[in-house]
Amino acid sequence: MIRKFKSFLSIKDINELGQKFFYLGIFFLPSALPISGLLFIFSLIISFSLEENHYFGDKLNLPINISLILIILSTINTAFINVPKYEIYSEKSTILISLFNWIPIFLSYWGFQNYLNTLEKRIISAKFLVSGIFPLLVSCIMQNFFSMYGPYKTLFGLIVWFNKPISAVGGVTGLFSNPNYTGIFLTLTIPFIYFFFKNSRNKTLYTAILLIFLSLSVFFALATKSRYVLFALITSLVFLLIRKINKFFLFLSIGISGSYIFNKLVKDFLEFNINDISSLPSRLRIWLGTINLIKERPFWGWGGSTFSYMINEKSYLIPYKHIEISHSHNLIFEVAYNFGIPVALILSLIVLFISFGVLIKFFLFNKNKNNFFNKVWLFSFATLMVSHLVDVTYYDGKISLIFIILLSGLRCMKKEIIIPKN
Repeated sequence: MIRKFKSFLSIKDINELGQKFFYLGIFFLPSALPISGLLFIFSLIISFSLEENHYFGDKLNLPINISLILIILSTINTAFINVPKYEIYSEKSTILISLFNWIPIFLSYWGFQNYLNTLEKRIISAKFLVSGIFPLLVSCIMQNFFSMYGPYKTLFGLIVWFNKPISAVGGVTGLFSNPNYTGIFLTLTIPFIYFFFKNSRNKTLYTAILLIFLSLSVFFALATKSRYVLFALITSLVFLLIRKINKFFLFLSIGISGSYIFNKLVKDFLEFNINDISSLPSRLRIWLGTINLIKERPFWGWGGSTFSYMINEKSYLIPYKHIEISHSHNLIFEVAYNFGIPVALILSLIVLFISFGVLIKFFLFNKNKNNFFNKVWLFSFATLMVSHLVDVTYYDGKISLIFIILLSGLRCMKKEIIIPKN
Protein backbone atom coordinates (compact mmCIF):
# COMPACT_ATOMS: atom_id res chain seq x y z
CA MET A 1 0.00 0.00 0.00
CA ILE A 2 2.82 2.41 0.92
CA ARG A 3 4.63 1.48 -2.28
CA LYS A 4 1.52 2.28 -4.34
CA PHE A 5 1.10 5.60 -2.54
CA LYS A 6 4.71 6.57 -3.25
CA SER A 7 4.25 5.53 -6.87
CA PHE A 8 1.19 7.78 -7.14
CA LEU A 9 3.16 10.74 -5.79
CA SER A 10 5.87 10.18 -8.35
CA ILE A 11 5.33 12.55 -11.30
CA LYS A 12 7.26 11.91 -14.53
CA ASP A 13 5.87 14.64 -16.76
CA ILE A 14 3.10 17.23 -17.11
CA ASN A 15 0.70 14.72 -18.67
CA GLU A 16 1.02 12.41 -15.67
CA LEU A 17 0.42 15.37 -13.35
CA GLY A 18 -2.83 16.12 -15.19
CA GLN A 19 -3.79 12.45 -15.03
CA LYS A 20 -3.39 12.37 -11.27
CA PHE A 21 -5.29 15.63 -10.83
CA PHE A 22 -8.08 13.91 -12.79
CA TYR A 23 -8.04 10.79 -10.58
CA LEU A 24 -8.15 12.88 -7.41
CA GLY A 25 -10.98 14.95 -8.88
CA ILE A 26 -13.02 11.76 -9.28
CA PHE A 27 -12.18 10.69 -5.72
CA PHE A 28 -13.39 13.98 -4.18
CA LEU A 29 -16.38 14.31 -6.51
CA PRO A 30 -19.11 12.80 -4.27
CA SER A 31 -18.02 14.47 -1.03
CA ALA A 32 -16.16 17.72 -1.80
CA LEU A 33 -17.29 19.26 -5.10
CA PRO A 34 -15.23 22.51 -4.84
CA ILE A 35 -12.00 20.54 -4.32
CA SER A 36 -12.97 18.14 -7.09
CA GLY A 37 -13.82 21.01 -9.45
CA LEU A 38 -10.49 22.72 -8.80
CA LEU A 39 -8.60 19.50 -9.52
CA PHE A 40 -10.58 18.99 -12.72
CA ILE A 41 -9.78 22.56 -13.83
CA PHE A 42 -6.06 21.91 -13.36
CA SER A 43 -6.35 18.66 -15.31
CA LEU A 44 -8.24 20.37 -18.16
CA ILE A 45 -5.66 23.17 -18.44
CA ILE A 46 -2.94 20.56 -18.79
CA SER A 47 -5.00 18.46 -21.21
CA PHE A 48 -5.65 21.35 -23.57
CA SER A 49 -1.97 22.39 -23.45
CA LEU A 50 -0.75 19.04 -24.76
CA GLU A 51 0.29 18.87 -28.40
CA GLU A 52 -1.31 15.44 -28.90
CA ASN A 53 -4.73 16.81 -27.97
CA HIS A 54 -5.99 17.09 -31.55
CA TYR A 55 -9.37 18.66 -30.88
CA PHE A 56 -10.29 19.26 -34.51
CA GLY A 57 -9.19 15.78 -35.54
CA ASP A 58 -12.41 14.30 -34.16
CA LYS A 59 -15.21 14.84 -36.69
CA LEU A 60 -17.82 14.39 -33.96
CA ASN A 61 -16.65 17.66 -32.42
CA LEU A 62 -18.16 19.59 -35.33
CA PRO A 63 -21.81 19.05 -34.31
CA ILE A 64 -20.78 19.55 -30.69
CA ASN A 65 -19.27 22.93 -31.58
CA ILE A 66 -22.40 23.84 -33.54
CA SER A 67 -24.62 23.03 -30.54
CA LEU A 68 -22.37 25.07 -28.22
CA ILE A 69 -22.55 28.06 -30.58
CA LEU A 70 -26.34 27.70 -30.74
CA ILE A 71 -26.54 27.62 -26.93
CA ILE A 72 -24.58 30.87 -26.68
CA LEU A 73 -26.56 32.54 -29.49
CA SER A 74 -29.83 31.36 -27.95
CA THR A 75 -28.91 32.89 -24.60
CA ILE A 76 -27.89 36.20 -26.21
CA ASN A 77 -31.10 36.26 -28.24
CA THR A 78 -33.29 35.57 -25.20
CA ALA A 79 -31.51 38.04 -22.93
CA PHE A 80 -30.98 40.98 -25.31
CA ILE A 81 -32.75 40.64 -28.68
CA ASN A 82 -36.01 38.70 -28.74
CA VAL A 83 -36.73 39.10 -25.03
CA PRO A 84 -39.96 37.50 -23.73
CA LYS A 85 -42.22 40.05 -22.03
CA TYR A 86 -42.17 38.60 -18.52
CA GLU A 87 -40.78 39.96 -15.28
CA ILE A 88 -38.05 37.33 -14.90
CA TYR A 89 -36.36 38.52 -18.11
CA SER A 90 -35.59 41.91 -16.61
CA GLU A 91 -32.75 40.23 -14.69
CA LYS A 92 -30.24 39.37 -17.43
CA SER A 93 -27.59 38.00 -15.11
CA THR A 94 -29.70 34.97 -14.13
CA ILE A 95 -30.00 33.82 -17.73
CA LEU A 96 -26.35 34.55 -18.55
CA ILE A 97 -25.04 32.79 -15.44
CA SER A 98 -27.06 29.70 -16.40
CA LEU A 99 -24.56 29.16 -19.23
CA PHE A 100 -22.09 27.93 -16.61
CA ASN A 101 -24.28 24.85 -16.20
CA TRP A 102 -23.37 23.88 -19.77
CA ILE A 103 -20.20 25.41 -21.23
CA PRO A 104 -17.78 23.73 -18.72
CA ILE A 105 -19.35 20.36 -19.55
CA PHE A 106 -18.57 20.82 -23.26
CA LEU A 107 -14.94 21.61 -22.42
CA SER A 108 -14.74 18.67 -20.03
CA TYR A 109 -16.09 16.24 -22.63
CA TRP A 110 -13.03 16.70 -24.80
CA GLY A 111 -10.43 17.49 -22.15
CA PHE A 112 -11.21 14.41 -20.05
CA GLN A 113 -10.71 12.06 -23.01
CA ASN A 114 -6.95 12.46 -22.63
CA TYR A 115 -7.28 10.79 -19.22
CA LEU A 116 -9.67 8.02 -20.32
CA ASN A 117 -8.20 6.94 -23.66
CA THR A 118 -6.94 3.52 -22.52
CA LEU A 119 -8.55 0.62 -20.71
CA GLU A 120 -6.06 0.93 -17.84
CA LYS A 121 -6.90 4.61 -17.29
CA ARG A 122 -10.63 3.84 -17.20
CA ILE A 123 -10.15 0.99 -14.72
CA ILE A 124 -8.07 3.22 -12.41
CA SER A 125 -10.68 5.98 -12.75
CA ALA A 126 -13.38 3.51 -11.71
CA LYS A 127 -11.30 2.52 -8.66
CA PHE A 128 -11.09 6.16 -7.56
CA LEU A 129 -14.84 6.52 -8.13
CA VAL A 130 -15.59 3.50 -5.93
CA SER A 131 -13.15 4.69 -3.24
CA GLY A 132 -14.73 8.14 -3.35
CA ILE A 133 -18.17 6.93 -2.25
CA PHE A 134 -16.79 6.03 1.21
CA PRO A 135 -17.69 9.48 2.64
CA LEU A 136 -21.13 9.19 1.02
CA LEU A 137 -21.72 5.84 2.71
CA VAL A 138 -20.51 7.25 6.03
CA SER A 139 -22.93 10.18 5.73
CA CYS A 140 -25.77 7.76 4.97
CA ILE A 141 -24.88 5.69 8.06
CA MET A 142 -24.85 8.85 10.18
CA GLN A 143 -28.24 9.89 8.86
CA ASN A 144 -30.02 6.54 8.75
CA PHE A 145 -28.75 4.73 11.84
CA PHE A 146 -27.74 7.54 14.21
CA SER A 147 -30.15 10.34 13.20
CA MET A 148 -27.23 12.72 12.80
CA TYR A 149 -28.67 15.54 10.72
CA GLY A 150 -26.87 18.46 9.14
CA PRO A 151 -26.07 20.49 7.34
CA TYR A 152 -22.38 20.05 8.11
CA LYS A 153 -20.22 22.76 6.54
CA THR A 154 -16.51 23.40 6.14
CA LEU A 155 -14.17 25.61 4.10
CA PHE A 156 -16.36 28.67 4.79
CA GLY A 157 -19.47 26.87 3.63
CA LEU A 158 -18.06 25.71 0.28
CA ILE A 159 -18.36 22.04 1.22
CA VAL A 160 -21.76 21.02 2.59
CA TRP A 161 -22.98 17.61 3.74
CA PHE A 162 -26.73 18.10 3.88
CA ASN A 163 -27.83 15.01 5.86
CA LYS A 164 -31.41 16.24 5.93
CA PRO A 165 -33.95 14.70 8.33
CA ILE A 166 -35.39 11.64 6.59
CA SER A 167 -38.90 12.58 7.66
CA ALA A 168 -38.57 15.88 5.79
CA VAL A 169 -37.35 14.47 2.45
CA GLY A 170 -38.88 10.99 2.41
CA GLY A 171 -35.69 8.96 2.06
CA VAL A 172 -31.98 8.75 2.73
CA THR A 173 -29.95 11.60 1.20
CA GLY A 174 -26.60 11.32 2.96
CA LEU A 175 -24.42 14.26 1.99
CA PHE A 176 -26.54 15.03 -1.11
CA SER A 177 -29.43 17.48 -0.98
CA ASN A 178 -32.02 15.13 -2.48
CA PRO A 179 -32.74 11.36 -2.22
CA ASN A 180 -32.83 11.03 -6.02
CA TYR A 181 -29.28 12.38 -6.31
CA THR A 182 -28.05 9.90 -3.72
CA GLY A 183 -29.87 6.99 -5.33
CA ILE A 184 -28.60 7.79 -8.83
CA PHE A 185 -24.98 8.21 -7.73
CA LEU A 186 -24.98 4.95 -5.78
CA THR A 187 -26.75 3.08 -8.58
CA LEU A 188 -24.25 4.08 -11.26
CA THR A 189 -21.38 3.10 -8.93
CA ILE A 190 -22.72 -0.36 -8.00
CA PRO A 191 -21.76 -2.06 -11.32
CA PHE A 192 -18.14 -0.96 -10.84
CA ILE A 193 -18.08 -2.22 -7.24
CA TYR A 194 -19.41 -5.57 -8.43
CA PHE A 195 -16.80 -5.75 -11.19
CA PHE A 196 -13.92 -5.22 -8.74
CA PHE A 197 -15.50 -7.63 -6.25
CA LYS A 198 -15.70 -10.39 -8.89
CA ASN A 199 -12.09 -9.77 -9.87
CA SER A 200 -10.60 -9.41 -6.38
CA ARG A 201 -8.77 -12.77 -6.77
CA ASN A 202 -9.15 -14.00 -3.21
CA LYS A 203 -7.55 -10.96 -1.58
CA THR A 204 -9.40 -11.39 1.70
CA LEU A 205 -9.34 -7.82 3.07
CA TYR A 206 -9.88 -6.22 -0.35
CA THR A 207 -12.77 -8.58 -1.08
CA ALA A 208 -14.35 -7.94 2.32
CA ILE A 209 -14.18 -4.16 1.86
CA LEU A 210 -15.76 -4.39 -1.57
CA LEU A 211 -18.51 -6.64 -0.23
CA ILE A 212 -19.27 -4.09 2.50
CA PHE A 213 -19.31 -1.28 -0.08
CA LEU A 214 -21.59 -3.29 -2.34
CA SER A 215 -24.03 -4.22 0.45
CA LEU A 216 -24.22 -0.69 1.86
CA SER A 217 -24.59 0.85 -1.60
CA VAL A 218 -27.53 -1.41 -2.46
CA PHE A 219 -29.11 -0.88 0.97
CA PHE A 220 -28.88 2.91 0.91
CA ALA A 221 -29.90 3.13 -2.75
CA LEU A 222 -33.12 1.33 -1.77
CA ALA A 223 -33.41 3.53 1.33
CA THR A 224 -33.70 6.61 -0.88
CA LYS A 225 -37.17 5.22 -1.78
CA SER A 226 -36.76 6.36 -5.37
CA ARG A 227 -38.91 4.35 -7.80
CA TYR A 228 -36.40 4.75 -10.59
CA VAL A 229 -33.55 3.52 -8.37
CA LEU A 230 -35.55 0.34 -7.66
CA PHE A 231 -35.98 -0.23 -11.41
CA ALA A 232 -32.25 0.47 -12.02
CA LEU A 233 -31.17 -1.94 -9.26
CA ILE A 234 -33.32 -4.75 -10.66
CA THR A 235 -31.89 -4.08 -14.14
CA SER A 236 -28.37 -4.07 -12.68
CA LEU A 237 -29.03 -7.40 -10.96
CA VAL A 238 -30.07 -8.99 -14.25
CA PHE A 239 -27.13 -7.48 -16.12
CA LEU A 240 -24.46 -8.34 -13.56
CA LEU A 241 -25.58 -11.78 -12.39
CA ILE A 242 -26.77 -13.20 -15.72
CA ARG A 243 -23.84 -12.14 -17.88
CA LYS A 244 -23.99 -15.27 -20.05
CA ILE A 245 -27.60 -14.78 -20.95
CA ASN A 246 -28.42 -15.44 -24.60
CA LYS A 247 -28.27 -12.18 -26.58
CA PHE A 248 -31.69 -12.82 -28.06
CA PHE A 249 -33.31 -13.03 -24.64
CA LEU A 250 -31.33 -10.00 -23.45
CA PHE A 251 -32.59 -7.81 -26.28
CA LEU A 252 -36.05 -9.37 -25.92
CA SER A 253 -36.18 -8.42 -22.22
CA ILE A 254 -35.04 -4.88 -23.05
CA GLY A 255 -37.73 -4.66 -25.73
CA ILE A 256 -40.43 -5.94 -23.41
CA SER A 257 -39.39 -3.52 -20.63
CA GLY A 258 -39.33 -0.63 -23.09
CA SER A 259 -42.72 -1.58 -24.49
CA TYR A 260 -44.20 -1.78 -21.00
CA ILE A 261 -42.94 1.69 -20.08
CA PHE A 262 -44.11 3.14 -23.41
CA ASN A 263 -47.55 1.54 -23.12
CA LYS A 264 -47.90 2.79 -19.55
CA LEU A 265 -47.16 6.36 -20.64
CA VAL A 266 -49.56 6.11 -23.59
CA LYS A 267 -52.26 4.69 -21.35
CA ASP A 268 -51.84 7.55 -18.88
CA PHE A 269 -52.20 10.06 -21.71
CA LEU A 270 -55.27 8.40 -23.19
CA GLU A 271 -57.12 7.93 -19.92
CA PHE A 272 -57.08 11.52 -18.73
CA ASN A 273 -59.91 13.94 -19.48
CA ILE A 274 -58.72 16.11 -22.37
CA ASN A 275 -60.51 19.07 -20.81
CA ASP A 276 -58.98 18.58 -17.37
CA ILE A 277 -55.18 18.64 -17.25
CA SER A 278 -55.31 18.11 -13.48
CA SER A 279 -56.35 14.48 -14.07
CA LEU A 280 -52.88 13.71 -15.45
CA PRO A 281 -50.16 12.25 -13.22
CA SER A 282 -47.94 15.08 -11.99
CA ARG A 283 -44.90 14.15 -14.10
CA LEU A 284 -46.91 13.86 -17.29
CA ARG A 285 -48.53 17.20 -16.46
CA ILE A 286 -45.08 18.79 -16.22
CA TRP A 287 -44.01 17.21 -19.52
CA LEU A 288 -47.16 18.42 -21.26
CA GLY A 289 -46.65 21.93 -19.91
CA THR A 290 -43.01 21.85 -21.04
CA ILE A 291 -44.01 20.78 -24.56
CA ASN A 292 -46.48 23.65 -24.74
CA LEU A 293 -43.74 26.09 -23.75
CA ILE A 294 -41.33 24.60 -26.29
CA LYS A 295 -43.94 25.03 -29.05
CA GLU A 296 -44.05 28.77 -28.34
CA ARG A 297 -40.28 29.25 -28.86
CA PRO A 298 -39.14 26.10 -30.70
CA PHE A 299 -35.91 27.37 -32.22
CA TRP A 300 -34.28 29.62 -29.60
CA GLY A 301 -35.92 28.46 -26.37
CA TRP A 302 -36.72 30.46 -23.24
CA GLY A 303 -33.28 30.61 -21.62
CA GLY A 304 -31.77 28.88 -18.62
CA SER A 305 -33.05 29.31 -15.06
CA THR A 306 -36.50 30.48 -16.21
CA PHE A 307 -38.49 27.23 -16.19
CA SER A 308 -39.90 27.45 -12.67
CA TYR A 309 -41.26 30.93 -13.36
CA MET A 310 -42.65 30.27 -16.86
CA ILE A 311 -44.38 26.96 -16.12
CA ASN A 312 -46.46 28.73 -13.49
CA GLU A 313 -46.83 32.00 -15.37
CA LYS A 314 -48.46 30.07 -18.22
CA SER A 315 -50.66 28.16 -15.72
CA TYR A 316 -49.61 24.82 -17.20
CA LEU A 317 -49.76 23.07 -13.84
CA ILE A 318 -53.39 23.85 -12.92
CA PRO A 319 -54.47 23.38 -10.14
CA TYR A 320 -50.93 23.49 -8.77
CA LYS A 321 -50.04 27.02 -9.77
CA HIS A 322 -47.36 28.70 -7.65
CA ILE A 323 -45.89 25.32 -6.60
CA GLU A 324 -42.20 25.54 -7.48
CA ILE A 325 -41.19 23.06 -10.18
CA SER A 326 -37.53 23.71 -10.87
CA HIS A 327 -37.10 21.69 -14.06
CA SER A 328 -38.95 19.68 -16.71
CA HIS A 329 -38.08 16.18 -15.37
CA ASN A 330 -36.69 15.18 -18.77
CA LEU A 331 -33.25 16.26 -19.96
CA ILE A 332 -34.18 16.36 -23.65
CA PHE A 333 -37.19 18.57 -22.90
CA GLU A 334 -35.01 20.64 -20.59
CA VAL A 335 -32.45 21.42 -23.30
CA ALA A 336 -35.21 22.11 -25.87
CA TYR A 337 -36.94 24.47 -23.41
CA ASN A 338 -33.72 26.31 -22.55
CA PHE A 339 -32.06 26.57 -25.96
CA GLY A 340 -34.42 25.25 -28.63
CA ILE A 341 -35.21 22.01 -30.43
CA PRO A 342 -32.13 22.05 -32.76
CA VAL A 343 -29.71 21.95 -29.80
CA ALA A 344 -31.71 19.20 -28.08
CA LEU A 345 -31.80 17.17 -31.28
CA ILE A 346 -28.06 17.52 -32.02
CA LEU A 347 -26.97 16.61 -28.49
CA SER A 348 -29.41 13.68 -28.26
CA LEU A 349 -28.16 12.25 -31.56
CA ILE A 350 -24.53 12.59 -30.44
CA VAL A 351 -25.18 10.70 -27.20
CA LEU A 352 -27.14 8.00 -29.07
CA PHE A 353 -24.43 7.72 -31.74
CA ILE A 354 -21.71 7.17 -29.15
CA SER A 355 -23.73 4.86 -26.88
CA PHE A 356 -25.26 2.63 -29.54
CA GLY A 357 -22.00 2.55 -31.50
CA VAL A 358 -20.22 1.13 -28.46
CA LEU A 359 -23.15 -1.18 -27.64
CA ILE A 360 -23.28 -2.71 -31.12
CA LYS A 361 -19.54 -3.26 -31.29
CA PHE A 362 -19.40 -4.87 -27.86
CA PHE A 363 -22.22 -7.30 -28.49
CA LEU A 364 -21.46 -8.17 -32.10
CA PHE A 365 -17.72 -7.90 -32.64
CA ASN A 366 -15.59 -7.41 -29.54
CA LYS A 367 -14.78 -10.71 -27.81
CA ASN A 368 -11.71 -9.84 -25.76
CA LYS A 369 -11.41 -10.70 -22.08
CA ASN A 370 -11.75 -7.08 -20.98
CA ASN A 371 -15.16 -6.79 -22.60
CA PHE A 372 -17.07 -7.02 -19.31
CA PHE A 373 -15.49 -3.90 -17.82
CA ASN A 374 -16.36 -1.94 -20.96
CA LYS A 375 -19.93 -3.21 -20.71
CA VAL A 376 -20.06 -2.16 -17.05
CA TRP A 377 -18.94 1.33 -18.05
CA LEU A 378 -21.60 1.49 -20.75
CA PHE A 379 -24.26 0.11 -18.43
CA SER A 380 -23.40 2.65 -15.73
CA PHE A 381 -23.78 5.48 -18.24
CA ALA A 382 -27.05 4.02 -19.55
CA THR A 383 -28.39 3.90 -15.99
CA LEU A 384 -27.62 7.59 -15.58
CA MET A 385 -28.91 8.53 -19.03
CA VAL A 386 -32.24 6.70 -18.65
CA SER A 387 -32.76 8.36 -15.25
CA HIS A 388 -32.66 11.71 -17.05
CA LEU A 389 -35.70 10.74 -19.10
CA VAL A 390 -37.83 10.90 -15.94
CA ASP A 391 -35.87 13.38 -13.82
CA VAL A 392 -33.16 16.01 -14.27
CA THR A 393 -30.42 15.49 -11.69
CA TYR A 394 -27.96 17.10 -14.12
CA TYR A 395 -28.03 20.44 -12.27
CA ASP A 396 -26.22 18.87 -9.34
CA GLY A 397 -22.56 19.42 -10.24
CA LYS A 398 -21.57 15.98 -9.01
CA ILE A 399 -24.06 14.32 -11.34
CA SER A 400 -23.22 16.43 -14.41
CA LEU A 401 -19.49 15.79 -13.97
CA ILE A 402 -19.83 12.03 -13.60
CA PHE A 403 -22.20 12.13 -16.59
CA ILE A 404 -19.59 13.74 -18.82
CA ILE A 405 -16.77 11.54 -17.46
CA LEU A 406 -18.71 8.41 -18.41
CA LEU A 407 -19.63 9.84 -21.83
CA SER A 408 -16.01 10.84 -22.50
CA GLY A 409 -14.93 7.32 -21.60
CA LEU A 410 -17.46 5.89 -24.06
CA ARG A 411 -16.16 8.17 -26.81
CA CYS A 412 -12.65 6.82 -26.17
CA MET A 413 -13.96 3.25 -26.32
CA LYS A 414 -15.64 3.90 -29.64
CA LYS A 415 -12.41 5.25 -31.09
CA GLU A 416 -10.32 2.28 -29.99
CA ILE A 417 -12.67 -0.59 -30.83
CA ILE A 418 -12.03 -1.84 -34.36
CA ILE A 419 -14.50 -4.07 -36.16
CA PRO A 420 -12.61 -7.04 -37.63
CA LYS A 421 -12.90 -7.60 -41.37
CA ASN A 422 -14.32 -10.86 -42.67
